[in-house]
Amino acid sequence: MTNYLQKYAASTRQKVDMELADRFDFKMRREGDKPIRLQMAKARRAATTMKNLLDDFKDMPPKQMQELMNSAKTLRKLADDLEGLARFAKGYQSFYLAEIKREEDEELEAFALKRWGRENATAEFEWALIRDLETLDGRAELGQWMHGRGNHKSVGVENFHSPFHSAHDMHGTNKRREAAKAIRQAQSQHNQYTELSFNGVHCHVGMRDYESFLADRKAAASLTHNIVQVAKVGSQ
Repeated sequence: MTNYLQKYAASTRQKVDMELADRFDFKMRREGDKPIRLQMAKARRAATTMKNLLDDFKDMPPKQMQELMNSAKTLRKLADDLEGLARFAKGYQSFYLAEIKREEDEELEAFALKRWGRENATAEFEWALIRDLETLDGRAELGQWMHGRGNHKSVGVENFHSPFHSAHDMHGTNKRREAAKAIRQAQSQHNQYTELSFNGVHCHVGMRDYESFLADRKAAASLTHNIVQVAKVGSQ
């Protein structure tokens, strides 16, 4: 398992208390410097309170005065360490998010390579199909295909749903990775088989049926392409 904190610490000139950084590791990755600055403010307020006690209780025994002085120094030192850690945290969070993105992109590319090879057209075809299945027309087409196979004919074609989450984040920036992410998520949810919802009105299509649907769509697209090519040749 990657130790992102040590990896970032080795890449930056910023020096911090690594024991303190380790305690804030999770929070820094998720929230950056915000939780550290909150703790820093509390430490400074507490140090100020200790200083006021020293001013207000000058007649206290020397031992107790020294204890208060030591507490104030400790709190000021903690506040200073937290201030340095807060600066470190901003860079660390950016580094962590970039590393997570890089690792995810590598995993998605490996998945895409296994599924489509280096053929972008095949990946883009499936990307478009996944997007289309989020539309009413796409769902109806999926429902009609299921009915054509004799499955769940009591369910209205508009009430069929693909195995995929919302495709709203599929913007086409990198169609291979976007399609790979959607497919990998669907495969990891164990919804391999088609199921009806409890009220029997909706049908959630599993990956096994989706793969058959995909194969039929590919075959239909290939046939259409061949017909168009033949027509072009005949018109020349």
